Amino acid sequence: MDPLRQIDGASIEADAIRKLHSRNGKNGKHTAPANRLAAVAVIPPASSPVLIRASDVEAVNVTWLWSGRFPFGKLTCLDGDPGLGKSTILYDVAAKYSAGLPFPDGVTPDNGAGVVLVCTAEDGYADTVRPRLEAAGADLTRVHFFDAVKVEGQDFQRPPTFPADIREMERAITETGARMVIVDPLFAFLGGETNTWNDANMRQALAPLQAVAERLSVALIVIRHWTKGTKQAIYRGGGSIGISGAARSVLLVAPDPDYKGDPDNPNDHRRVLAVVKANLAAKAPSLAYRLEQATVPGKSAPVVTSRVQWLGTSTHGADTLAMAVVENDGSALDDARIWLVDALEHGPRNPKDLLRDGEQAGHSIASIRRAKSVEKVESVRVGGLGADGKWAWKLPAEDAHNKGAQTPAYSSSMSTLGEVEHLRQLPTTYKRENEGGITKMLNNSDIGLDPDTAMRDALRDGA
Repeated sequence: MDPLRQIDGASIEADAIRKLHSRNGKNGKHTAPANRLAAVAVIPPASSPVLIRASDVEAVNVTWLWSGRFPFGKLTCLDGDPGLGKSTILYDVAAKYSAGLPFPDGVTPDNGAGVVLVCTAEDGYADTVRPRLEAAGADLTRVHFFDAVKVEGQDFQRPPTFPADIREMERAITETGARMVIVDPLFAFLGGETNTWNDANMRQALAPLQAVAERLSVALIVIRHWTKGTKQAIYRGGGSIGISGAARSVLLVAPDPDYKGDPDNPNDHRRVLAVVKANLAAKAPSLAYRLEQATVPGKSAPVVTSRVQWLGTSTHGADTLAMAVVENDGSALDDARIWLVDALEHGPRNPKDLLRDGEQAGHSIASIRRAKSVEKVESVRVGGLGADGKWAWKLPAEDAHNKGAQTPAYSSSMSTLGEVEHLRQLPTTYKRENEGGITKMLNNSDIGLDPDTAMRDALRDGA
């Protein structure tokens, strides 16, 4: 037998070790090669099983942040495509929990109002998260942001990653007294060594978070984006199926298949929140909702944001919704439309950056350009004319003359900020005197002009 044979890649058999140590000289000195002695020196410490007798475990009831959906002490996943309001829903739930308000189905948390801890890698605190919380009625003194980790003896801070910073997470929960923790999105906070598509790897990464959630009785809710290529809801969440397996509750958001998106009908922007998996209770009913604009006080001016308008129960279950998304939104164009609207939600973007990000997200440049046309995304000049100016894409603003003073309903083809944009929009039409004063669009695909050509024509003709 090889005296250094490893068992399970870690331990060395005891009889092999004894044989190694028995090879002594006259003076009792070990005569084995130095490399073999080094191998013995790194034997891991002895381990033993930890046993718990079932009779020593006290039975308790599951407690709920939101009954049937978000249990305390467990991991919950909220899945869905971009742009459907996953974060906004969780901020709505956080607002109600912090203020002790009833949830959309009328139930209240098992322990009354509580504290919320938010980890977000995608939304700004000042322009997005706080306005959405405030619009939903949150008690802002009970909401905290886990912003960064500060290392002793160093002058910089870094974003938290898990499971490496699990001690810091536990300390943040303990110091704030949080009972609801949001991680948005999950993959942004996992360490670079974590393979999100490996089942065992993901379960090992999530285990410390689950342990903290259970020990401190925290409702831990993580957001995931959907993947493509399958109709069954449980397999749509990004990453390994082990994530859904580890979670005790999985929910999704998806467009309501009964409504086809008529831009003149606000109800056609309905979405549905449905339970995919419920290990601890019967599946709660699906709930319909839509996003609407709201205004909250700002530092120097009112801030336009979005909030959830709940519309009652829906008959559509998770698998029905997932199948409808595959069938109705399964084309490359529809996928690109959803992605583009979400990418432009917070204001104009450089087209080159957008196309690059879109390709990385799995959309072709052709699909993104077609999506731009369908969604009526505008090309505008920002930063001035000449060398200082650059072209940007932005979602179309509502026509104030047509809509009057009413706050426009949220639309998948409209920015969350609506008409309130930070960048001045240049004129979109010009007149060419040599064509009888006919008004033409600067960036209308019908006349075959790209934005640069249209702007040159406009400047030449004195627009």
